[in-house]
Amino acid sequence: MTEFFIKTDAGVSGPFSGVELRELALAGILRPDSNLSASPHGPWQLAGGVGLFSEKKTPLPHPPDVQLTRYQVRGMAGAIQGPFKLRELIGFAARGMLPAEALLQAESDSEWVPVKRYRVLSACLDGDLVLLDDNGRVIRRAVQITSVPIERSNTRAPIELTRPADEEDSTAFAIISGAKSNHVVPPPLPHEVRQPSSDETAESPPGAIALWVDHIRERVASWDVREKIGQWIPLRRLVSLTFVTLVVAFGSATYFYWTSRPMPRENAIGEWLVLASGTQDSPSVSGIAFRADGKCVFFDPSGTSWTGDFQWAEQGDTTQHFQSSTTINATIDEPDPSHHVEPIRSTDGYMKLSGLAKELPRLDGHPVRELFVRRNADSLQLGYPTAVQWTAQGRTLLAAWTSATPSPVQPPNTKSSIPLDTPPVDLLAKFGVPDEARPIYRFEMGENSNELENAHILRYQSQKFALTQNGQLTELSTLMSPIAP
Repeated sequence: MTEFFIKTDAGVSGPFSGVELRELALAGILRPDSNLSASPHGPWQLAGGVGLFSEKKTPLPHPPDVQLTRYQVRGMAGAIQGPFKLRELIGFAARGMLPAEALLQAESDSEWVPVKRYRVLSACLDGDLVLLDDNGRVIRRAVQITSVPIERSNTRAPIELTRPADEEDSTAFAIISGAKSNHVVPPPLPHEVRQPSSDETAESPPGAIALWVDHIRERVASWDVREKIGQWIPLRRLVSLTFVTLVVAFGSATYFYWTSRPMPRENAIGEWLVLASGTQDSPSVSGIAFRADGKCVFFDPSGTSWTGDFQWAEQGDTTQHFQSSTTINATIDEPDPSHHVEPIRSTDGYMKLSGLAKELPRLDGHPVRELFVRRNADSLQLGYPTAVQWTAQGRTLLAAWTSATPSPVQPPNTKSSIPLDTPPVDLLAKFGVPDEARPIYRFEMGENSNELENAHILRYQSQKFALTQNGQLTELSTLMSPIAP
């Protein structure tokens, strides 16, 4: 087998096989201006004229009949394993990324061989073919004798920069299976510190870059990344980590977005029962209905009822605006002693109440103009604003809250044929919240003004009643046409 020697600025390196010469060219170590010979004493000729490079001075591939061996690696930092081509191992060795203690296993052999047994890899590690400057740039030693000498006082052999894998890292020294290997292509050589020869054109790209550009974009982490993190990370591991990070960030952002959104209007639609505070021994229940068409009914069998509209609105920012170095309190409403007071949340729904009657709707006996609502799993929390508090952190709006449970009688239902002898307290349990419940107007009393004084009108679909002060139901068939449900 023919062997070749390479002339360097420090002497002669070799011998190398023809396959090793072409792999050195494909790795970017051997260039067209390098000097080769079959003898360590010459005569020497340029590598660009012996069939290793094209007319454009790019490395030529191996002949079709050449079978290239791939190698597994044990002992590299980052648990990089392979399989690798020889040119890829040359690229690692030239950068100080292949430890001298590493072991190689050829695909056709079961024996693990030290890296130093491979002459071409040993020549790269020992600095016979390449050196590294303080910035990690590769300096070729296989240059023409006519090239301008380069200052190498601050250069080191790659072996001085190698970082062996941690002996406690079991993955770096694990027995490798070809089916589960980690193949990482080394990055292209950084810009070389050298003087261009007279026969090289400016348009000649480095051979390694011309061959590896497709692999670089898809599978290789940059040299800068290795310098920052102190070890080589396979690109697919980096991509996987990035993907997981993006998924977690997106999921977190989505979660916080949905959990911070105000309660939707649909969660308040329905009929709700409010147990009067402090009446557990003899419970008194009132009903509230929020209809999908925006109608609202407050029905208290023993008190004042109200029918009107509710408007779902934005509650706005309740935490910012005016700030004070001292605590300032402003009272909006006096809370009922039986209602618990706590700050309004940004996720609470907010509605404004409006109607024709002068009387305000009453929540558990307390008049209200607006409501904050908060849906729990089995209840609806209803609150009315009571105070505003300013501190150095911003503004806090307080509300008094009471709880409502779903009515067992939910639309649609017939709500018809209601007996006149039904006690008003049983209407909610048997027929639900009326479609309309409000004080009777003066012009609706007609000749029955004495009997209907302070009475309330109740309407279940087309059936209308007057609920008198003494708790009697009287059917009113001669009153005005009912409001469309």
